[in-house]
Amino acid sequence: MTNHDSGTEDSTAFASRFVDKYRPKVLDDVVGHDRVVESLKGMAASGKLRGNTILLSGPHGLGKTSIARVIARTVACEEQGEVPCEKCMSCKRPLEAHADIMGVNAASTRGIDDARNLIEASKMRPRFAGKTFILDEAHQLTAQAAQSLLKVFEEPPPYTTWVLCTTEPYSILKTIRSRSSWYKLEPVATNILAKFLAKVAKKEGLPAYKEVLYSIAEVEDGHVRDALRTLEQVYSKVAPEDKEGALAYVPEAKDQIKVVSVRQVLDKYLKSLVVGDGKALVYARKVEHPEALLTQSCAFLMEAGLAEKQPGLVTNRGAHAFIRQVTIEQIARAHASHLDCLIKIRNGAPAQAVLDSMILSWMAKK
Repeated sequence: MTNHDSGTEDSTAFASRFVDKYRPKVLDDVVGHDRVVESLKGMAASGKLRGNTILLSGPHGLGKTSIARVIARTVACEEQGEVPCEKCMSCKRPLEAHADIMGVNAASTRGIDDARNLIEASKMRPRFAGKTFILDEAHQLTAQAAQSLLKVFEEPPPYTTWVLCTTEPYSILKTIRSRSSWYKLEPVATNILAKFLAKVAKKEGLPAYKEVLYSIAEVEDGHVRDALRTLEQVYSKVAPEDKEGALAYVPEAKDQIKVVSVRQVLDKYLKSLVVGDGKALVYARKVEHPEALLTQSCAFLMEAGLAEKQPGLVTNRGAHAFIRQVTIEQIARAHASHLDCLIKIRNGAPAQAVLDSMILSWMAKK
């Protein structure tokens, strides 16, 4: 558990300055989710953000964690208004060092002991007006952890807010969904996203070619974060005055920064890793959450090892296919490597650096 945003939104190979720079600081900065924003502003104005559990669901890249950060700043603000005042001690404190804003990645902090620690931490009174726990990848909590947190989600202390962010809301307990203030984020309309990109381009001194911006908005299918990355990538490679070149480069830019789910790359990643193939690093860098890749790799490798020794106990066809292409020694070593990475991350090491180092060590032993 860390006292900052869980950091999972920007761990890909292409680190975008635009994403950080244009991350919303207040609810009115949020792009394309007007109904969600108005509802949250109403809750803030009536003081109902505190002592509440909020569920934000939707595909990657729509701004769930960014909205959660804004909620957290609003909850902690000593003026207790509709928006952070930007003047009090809480608002002046950076999120990374804020005592009352805790970012938790459920991909790695997901067990019963972790849940008990969260429950105890939620009972401690805040330093400022209120405290917020941002639980990213909330669907990855174990069943035991989710059950133990159920009561604190249903009846949080009056000064505590829980914000659960997930791409898989129906993997979360029905009782948690029903007791939460649930907001479903949808991809932003192309015209709205294109207008936002035009504002960013203008602020950055870049040409706001309508065709280029609409092309980016369309290929990124309403995902604000990915659109910002693609805009930045396009103009890092193409001269500003080259409109046709920029338009032609959009698909390639998207492909270079494409983010995929762990499920999409897990098999290819592990097969490349165990033979020391550098493609493992490429696959790993396409995944948004390094800890999720490590956690799911551990689980898959455990299944694969069990499938090797007791095949009748494993129903995962992927695990059975995997063991036909690798040795049990490779499976055991890979599992130990991934587990060691998770331990290092829990002790405070940066997730992406730990993952990269582990993969490079496999490549060195090829």
